[in-house]
Amino acid sequence: MKVSYSVVADITIIDNAFGAVSPFRLKTDARNHRLTQDMLNMIALDIAEEMKGGFDQATCKAMHWTPNHKGNYTKIRAINTEQNFGKSKGYRCIVLCDMVKREGYLLHIFEHADKDNLSPKEKAALNKLVDEYIKELYQ
Repeated sequence: MKVSYSVVADITIIDNAFGAVSPFRLKTDARNHRLTQDMLNMIALDIAEEMKGGFDQATCKAMHWTPNHKGNYTKIRAINTEQNFGKSKGYRCIVLCDMVKREGYLLHIFEHADKDNLSPKEKAALNKLVDEYIKELYQ
């Protein structure tokens, strides 16, 4: 049985909840890629579908798990309907995944053409963010 997830992509909620500790700003990403809130919501639905398939796929890959496996951050491919790109050439989304609540939080979105991977500094900041988020909620 596949588990359903919901994904939060509301710019205000994300930036208020994670802005002080995230290396990214969803508001800036949306502005840079000319994404409306409705477009982000559609991307969030696509992300939620990818999460159903698990976190060890080419299109949905967990990059860091908390020690208790209650959370991770995941790089997920999403379609770019504005440029008619599928997942392989579309957006890359960084999502904080809360496995207990079955929720994802869209932290960062970028185009595959802009960059393929996160920097070591960004990865370290995300590791810390996920670990602290889970520790605060569940320990």
